[in-house]
Amino acid sequence: MSIKLTITKQITDHSRCLRMNNDVSLSKWFDLYQMFQSKQPRLVKIINFDGDRTIEMEKIEGFDLRETHLIKRMTKQERRHLMYEVISLWGLIQTFTIDDQRTFIHRDFCISNLMYEPSTKCVRLIDPDAFDIQTPSEDAPTYLGNFVDTLYNMKRWEKL
Repeated sequence: MSIKLTITKQITDHSRCLRMNNDVSLSKWFDLYQMFQSKQPRLVKIINFDGDRTIEMEKIEGFDLRETHLIKRMTKQERRHLMYEVISLWGLIQTFTIDDQRTFIHRDFCISNLMYEPSTKCVRLIDPDAFDIQTPSEDAPTYLGNFVDTLYNMKRWEKL
């Protein structure tokens, strides 16, 4: 029988889930996260949330995508599959619709929050408290910023 390892994270004032509209409580945020987590297993699984400031989540076995020395060991085809995993995950998150106006989006989608699991060859998104409710139709210049940076960083993998 294997023991499932967990890690604990404290929600801080920097957490996006605390900076949402005043009408959205942490309880509502957690309900939304659980709903989308059940639809997308590549989100880190929250095992327990105390309702206040502590999240217990699964520990993902693998490495984050800043570890270019590990990515360099992959074949070009494996690296390109890794890029596909990241881009497809971003695309799936765009479908996390709350209503006609709002989505539930990860506001820190960057290589340091993307974990690669060699055993499954999947990319998993961590840092769940970076999810918040956004209105994509609003003119927010930083809405795609981290994703664009992620694309740039992945492009550099071609030269590893």
